[in-house]
Amino acid sequence: MSRTIKVIIVLGITSREMGMGCVVSNSKTEKSEAMKKHILKVWLVMVMSLMAGGVWGQAPVVVSMSPVNGAGEVPVDKVLRLEFDMDVTPRGGKYLSDGYISINLNDASSVITFWSFNGKFHTKEVYYDEEEEDDVEVYFEVDSDIIAIENGNILRINLSDNFEYEQSYYVTIGNRAIYSTQGTAASYAFAGFASSTFWRFTTKSEFSPVDPPFIIENGYFPTPGATEVACDTELRLTFNEAIEFGDLNALFLIHRNGSVRPLLPGSEEVSISVNELELIVDLSESPLTKYNTDYYVLIESGFVKSKATGVDFPGISNATEWTFTTETAPPAWVDGYPNISNQTVDDFQLDVWADVTGAFYGVLTQSSTQPTAEQIAQGQNSGGSAARIAFNQVVNSIETFSSIGVDFNDQTLWGQSYFLHLVYRSGGTYPKYGEIKTIEIDRIIPTVEKTYPANNSMVFPAPDAIEITFSELVVGTDGEALSDAYFSLVQNSDPEVPIPFVISIVADGERTVITLTPTGGLVDNTAYTLTIKTVYDLSGNSSAASTIYFETDGIAQWTGTHDSNWNEPDNWGGTLPVDGKSVLIPGSLTNYPLITS
Repeated sequence: MSRTIKVIIVLGITSREMGMGCVVSNSKTEKSEAMKKHILKVWLVMVMSLMAGGVWGQAPVVVSMSPVNGAGEVPVDKVLRLEFDMDVTPRGGKYLSDGYISINLNDASSVITFWSFNGKFHTKEVYYDEEEEDDVEVYFEVDSDIIAIENGNILRINLSDNFEYEQSYYVTIGNRAIYSTQGTAASYAFAGFASSTFWRFTTKSEFSPVDPPFIIENGYFPTPGATEVACDTELRLTFNEAIEFGDLNALFLIHRNGSVRPLLPGSEEVSISVNELELIVDLSESPLTKYNTDYYVLIESGFVKSKATGVDFPGISNATEWTFTTETAPPAWVDGYPNISNQTVDDFQLDVWADVTGAFYGVLTQSSTQPTAEQIAQGQNSGGSAARIAFNQVVNSIETFSSIGVDFNDQTLWGQSYFLHLVYRSGGTYPKYGEIKTIEIDRIIPTVEKTYPANNSMVFPAPDAIEITFSELVVGTDGEALSDAYFSLVQNSDPEVPIPFVISIVADGERTVITLTPTGGLVDNTAYTLTIKTVYDLSGNSSAASTIYFETDGIAQWTGTHDSNWNEPDNWGGTLPVDGKSVLIPGSLTNYPLITS
């Protein structure tokens, strides 16, 4: 297959080196034979290269441009980008007149032209050379900040605000300015475009009016003039367009006595919503401190601005534009209340006192987990089921505390603790619940945890004192201190002989320890009975009376005067030892007991 090759030869152009690496040409034609031979040699090399290339290489194709062709309202600092379908490079050879990239006004006057050769982009300056008597063009390499190939396949041109407002521009590119990186033959060259309609755009007006962002209808939360606004609320403004924070201006929360809380963009309380349409002031972590107080919001101009245009929101400067009143205070318990008193096996008394009239509600549950205020008011536990006991009472006067008797029932039996959960609800136009209080109701019966001697002990040392340890702190009837009246000690004889003693009482942690010391001592090898009467824990739960039987030890001494027989009374001074009691066998005796099974 044959191919026709078109070769373009540029004649009449001379070149020579000048200072600073510039390439210079003039318009005179030098006719030297040496130059003709040089040009002919270049021409032959080009022809041979094209013929040897065989199949043509693939030229780059434009896939996108920014701004797009025909774009309007283009910023004057717009960076131009032309994207190709492959990696490209500036022309690698010498200067050619069709290796240009030109940006032109609509009247065809050039704003700036770049020339592509030696693998770089250049601009030129023209001056008159008196020696040559002609204009001389000097080409300077251009900084890559102005024009360069980025990411391999994008021609980028940044004229840094050199465009004028309200002007139409178009770009033209010669057919030898940009090449594929795959080759240097003409077939790898981008075809370029000389038409003024291929890539054109219009810059925006210098003073085109742009509306600032504004708050939409019903875009205030809380609405202006709102009352009973929670102190830990979120303040929200909804705008007609996406916003972003502006310069370091401030938003102010102000209440009528003049106290000011300034908030800056980016602080913990201030944010912009995910959809970028709302300005949010979150007071959940730092609530307003004044109940039933008028507040207003001021916002400096530029606190936020349009994300699209950068135009500032003019702010809120009028103290009457966005006002609201915080909620009335919830009811508060008076110090020391609520409390319970006079607890018995059957009931207890509850005393309640708050700072406003209203009503109180209570539930008795087995769990210490607090129900919600609404659950308590409905007589429920934290799981939403009916509480074991539920009650409520209206309070019409707060001159002193209010009392109510609460009876135990078959769901609050002895043997464990229960929990009383209480909440107060204010009356008036804006009723609300106060703080939930929980009081433990002790229904565990106090018991005798241990005694010394233990019940049925046979070897209690007669000189020792008696000790009684209760399972918890205990007192006497109506909370009186324990005394010897709550205990008795008798010798088991006929008739019984009361044993006098002195009593001491010690609180050992959460237990009461009683010590009884007989004033005359106890008799060896004698039976006694200790009686512990009913006592009460600090919640009024009563213990059951209990009795302890014990015997003192009687020490029999071995003499061995007769023989080694254990059961011979003479070996014990005439009386055999009592089973379970202590014996004493001294040393240095002739006979020792012999025990056989």
